[in-house]
Amino acid sequence: MIPPRAQLPSSWKGLKDYTFDLPYLSPNDPSHCPIPMAEILEYLDVEAPGGSLSGSEDVMEFALQFVRTALVNNSKYWIWRFEADDNLDCYVAARQEVRGDTILGFDETFGLTPEQWLVLDYYNDEDWEN
Repeated sequence: MIPPRAQLPSSWKGLKDYTFDLPYLSPNDPSHCPIPMAEILEYLDVEAPGGSLSGSEDVMEFALQFVRTALVNNSKYWIWRFEADDNLDCYVAARQEVRGDTILGFDETFGLTPEQWLVLDYYNDEDWEN
């Protein structure tokens, strides 16, 4: 379990001072990810800098490196690291809710560990101050 949002800093930068011990899923690999890799790559083609449908001038293939699985409260996560256009270090994560709903999310790493970034994502990274 992670702390409630109200007990965390208002800025994502404050997450760098926290360590989160998130349990791994079994198996700790992408084999049980509910979102196929083709769909993850299609999502990045639209959303990530360098994607073929993102409007970027320089189109690139994303070389995803699997990082880990995690259980964040009751949400299951599979997270990969990749480099977007302009050497931007990013994470992309597949999230599965208790009812089976799935969500894809990506953003730059902001220098956060995968665990810190997953907490940021879990609590909706748009709600964090810069």
